[in-house]
Amino acid sequence: TLSSAALALTVTGASTIGAGITVTSTSGTLTFTGAVTNAGSIGSVSGNKLFSSTLDNTGGTLNVGSGYTTTTQAIVALGTVNGGTGTLVIMKNFTTGGTFNANAGTVTFAGTAQNVPHGYTYYNLAIRPSSATAVTTTGALPLGGGLYVAVSRTFNLEGNNLTVTGATTNIGTTTSTSGNLTLGTVTNSGNIGSGTGVILFTALTNSAGTVNLPGNSTSTGSVALNGGTLKLNSHLLSVGGGWTNGGGTFTPVTGTVRFYGAGTRNIGGEGTFYNVTFNNTGLATLTGNVTSTGTFAVGTGGKLAVSTYRYAASGATYTNLGLITIATGGKIVHALTSSLLTDSTGAHITTNTNPGLVFVKIADADGNLNGLVADTITARVTNDAASGADTESMTLVETGVATGIFMNTTFFPLVASGSITHDNGQFEISAAGIGSMYYSNVYDTSDTGSDTVTITLTGTSPSGGTSTGGGGGGGGIPSTVTTYQSAASDVDRPKNLANLATQGVNIHALVKLADDGKISTQEDSAVYYIGADGKRHAFPNSKVFFTWYADFSGVTVVTASQLASIPLGKNVIYKPGSRMVKFLSLNDTYVVTSGGTLRWVKTEAVATALYGTNWNTMIDDIDDTFFGSYKIGDPINAASDIDLAGIKVSATTVSNALGL
Repeated sequence: TLSSAALALTVTGASTIGAGITVTSTSGTLTFTGAVTNAGSIGSVSGNKLFSSTLDNTGGTLNVGSGYTTTTQAIVALGTVNGGTGTLVIMKNFTTGGTFNANAGTVTFAGTAQNVPHGYTYYNLAIRPSSATAVTTTGALPLGGGLYVAVSRTFNLEGNNLTVTGATTNIGTTTSTSGNLTLGTVTNSGNIGSGTGVILFTALTNSAGTVNLPGNSTSTGSVALNGGTLKLNSHLLSVGGGWTNGGGTFTPVTGTVRFYGAGTRNIGGEGTFYNVTFNNTGLATLTGNVTSTGTFAVGTGGKLAVSTYRYAASGATYTNLGLITIATGGKIVHALTSSLLTDSTGAHITTNTNPGLVFVKIADADGNLNGLVADTITARVTNDAASGADTESMTLVETGVATGIFMNTTFFPLVASGSITHDNGQFEISAAGIGSMYYSNVYDTSDTGSDTVTITLTGTSPSGGTSTGGGGGGGGIPSTVTTYQSAASDVDRPKNLANLATQGVNIHALVKLADDGKISTQEDSAVYYIGADGKRHAFPNSKVFFTWYADFSGVTVVTASQLASIPLGKNVIYKPGSRMVKFLSLNDTYVVTSGGTLRWVKTEAVATALYGTNWNTMIDDIDDTFFGSYKIGDPINAASDIDLAGIKVSATTVSNALGL
């Protein structure tokens, strides 16, 4: 053993260290100016080593220790190199074929036009070439520690993968043509990118330069844009942490940012996304205004707290299957879908007549804040009749979980009255006029909608007509208004519909009595349809039923008292356009159309044109006792006289077919 201890040892000629021989120091510097052939051991505890000529380490061991070991010329044979905690500086190519134990040390490539050999697991790797020439690699590189790329220097992985377990500090350029870059926690002020590979971060802080994502990529932690540019292109970036933009440029193009994971995180700073998906089960809280111009989606179990900021979901698609909360002063903004006055089925109407019912239907996705339950909102509707305006506040309930469509479940009658009282649960009119709906989104006052109907007053105009009570505008989510146009003669309609609510029975429901187990009784076999007039309408037989429904699975059993409380209406007719019919005592064959109107098919040729060559199998016989359920219309002389397809499409409900 030759130990220089804390002193310097300089050898200007060639050195040969035989097997079993050790040249070492504790903290001194070992300098070998000439060529070194080592079959023994060279090393130091904390001192430095400099090899100014070639190093042939065949059969030998080089211990880096905690200091610097620099090789300015080629390492002919690697032998065994133990990294220690210090730094091994390579000025020429690092040879392969031996054993490299990285330990916790750093390998610095500081020459020109170098290759980083694969087959070793490096710990820390530093790319500091003496000129701007690229340092490349010949295969996949796993790093147990971190990566450092110096300013104006390039580390090119070509088509190989790079895995960095620790932190990556990139001041220069880290790139590949098709390799996957797994970079750990990244601090970037240079350029990072890959032609077609995937980039994976533990976290990303971009303070300058450009990160160009070549494909679907992931940051398991947070993304901080403090400067520079992050280019998403058309790819998916999955983010397991938060997102802050403190002055950087985010270029999403048509790409998607997806937040995921159970941890809480903040989404802050002014920023514009294209597509955003919140699949995070841990709460994501806005700490700044955010805009997405493409798709906005909160996935199942996702949580977003808008807080006091503004989230503008300005794209066409808004989906929420999770939970969105908004604090006072906060806003979530999405354009109104529709705002219409309709009948009870949702079809647009332009007229309404007392006695009738007023329904409000609001179609606006951002009213859906809780994708797990049916949300409620409040609408304000005004009847601008000639003698005064009646204004009512209406609570609207989402038609289902996450539908974004809202309707009132409490019936608001439209009635003639000599006086008008606001907010009394009914709309009063004293003269014919215009019924109007105006709605303003409580979170975005520029998001409004309106619609009108012409109101006809039936009977004698009531006397008097003073307006009492408060009026006022409303708030909430933009909406569609639904009113029901009732028959003037059906004065009991509001009462009938109110009764349905009391009995827990809905319009369009199918009901029957429970089977009493007796063959001698038939009452328990009858099935009724609950119409928009609040009455029950019997199906004459199963043939009529099966033109409307595929099976009896939708039938609800009610008690005898419930059934008796619902008044009887007219019988259900065949679904318009479904089949042809004839009465037993008549020879004529008819097509059933809306309102129960029968139109005679005059010739076999017309029947063939309408129902095909097997038209005669499309005829049902009707007992003469049901003649009163129908009325006779104009005959069909040619197939062009009737729009059979349109009749079938328009027959959406039994109520429509009966003209209720």
